Amino acid sequence: MMKILLVAHSCEPGRGSEAGAGYATLRAAAERGEVWLLTRANNVALVEAGLAAAPPAHPVHVVGLDGAPWLLSLKKRFGAHRLYNAWWQRLVAQKALRLHDDVQFDLVHHATLASYWMPMAALRIPRPVVVQAGGAETVPRTLLRFIGWRETVQQAIRVAARAIVGRTTWAKRPAGHPTVLIAQNDDMAAFAKKSWLADHLDDVMVFPNASDPDLDDWRSDPAERQPVVLFVGHLGRHKGTHLAVEAFGHVARDDARLVLVGGGADPALVRKIERSGLFDRVRLTGRMPRPEVLAQMNRASVLIAPFLRDSAGFVVSEALSVGLPVVALDHAGPASLARLWPADRSDLVPVTDRRSTIAGLTAALERRLAAPAPVADRLRPASRRLTDVVEDAYQRALGLDVRS
Repeated sequence: MMKILLVAHSCEPGRGSEAGAGYATLRAAAERGEVWLLTRANNVALVEAGLAAAPPAHPVHVVGLDGAPWLLSLKKRFGAHRLYNAWWQRLVAQKALRLHDDVQFDLVHHATLASYWMPMAALRIPRPVVVQAGGAETVPRTLLRFIGWRETVQQAIRVAARAIVGRTTWAKRPAGHPTVLIAQNDDMAAFAKKSWLADHLDDVMVFPNASDPDLDDWRSDPAERQPVVLFVGHLGRHKGTHLAVEAFGHVARDDARLVLVGGGADPALVRKIERSGLFDRVRLTGRMPRPEVLAQMNRASVLIAPFLRDSAGFVVSEALSVGLPVVALDHAGPASLARLWPADRSDLVPVTDRRSTIAGLTAALERRLAAPAPVADRLRPASRRLTDVVEDAYQRALGLDVRS
């Protein structure tokens, strides 16, 4: 039986988003062999309960690790998630090497919070490695005005810093052992094949880890859809919130409403809504419990996801899975996700100049509002499943192994 080490910082059943993707990856790995999962200590009880309720094909050993209490406090107080994950990966590397001495893994898999440039304990293990990663996405040049000059400068610094940190991360990979990348989107795959990262990779696949959302709490609703354009996510500029408001402002239909679900709305966004004369047509709800978000998806006519810099976009796969059409930019994560469903369920607007891009978004919204899709009576999964991709990646990695 194959022995697999899986590193998943986020891994919880029934949570959706990154945690749900980690748990889906765990179950996919457990279809292929015996798994040792390294995850956060506070995930252990939920993971074990989920596995007990629906046992996988092969055994899973769950190992929880956490950093010092002061570091956890820093993470919670200041949102220093990446800083904590970098430190956590050092802890994991020590544990993983000790486990490997005892178990002698056949394959190592890194999943969740997987930016190509961040520290990855899995790279330290002298065995075939599969890495799920994104992080190469940038805001298109023609749309930089929608993130403001501060974030534009930050993006330039971020690109330069990631090149430096990323090279340090990948320099720790032992030579002579194959590495397969499952890129989160086409932008990441293109970067991996053309940049310095190509020297460290033996194979590159493309598949968003957000393709298999956990939707056990979704229920169909016989009610008709309303003329509502729905946005779900953090309301920061990089999610394209300002772009969404501007595109909606040109929608001619007077009874249409834009509902923005999520936290993080900046004062500039509120001012934009007011200056555009949209105060009566735009509603900011703040954060919502997940069941309420899914209920909103049953009632809306279209989801707008004009994300400017996003590796995946879990809300896109959730919407498409429950039958809600999506309007997004033909860019980065949302576009790669949308292509896993039939083309008639989404509108991917080409990124050209600012005016043409806005006009394309507006036209797509008006088409979806004019002819809303019926509310789905069942879930509509993606055309390709995560479990199949994991099996393919494992076969490629093991087939490249110099020991075989």
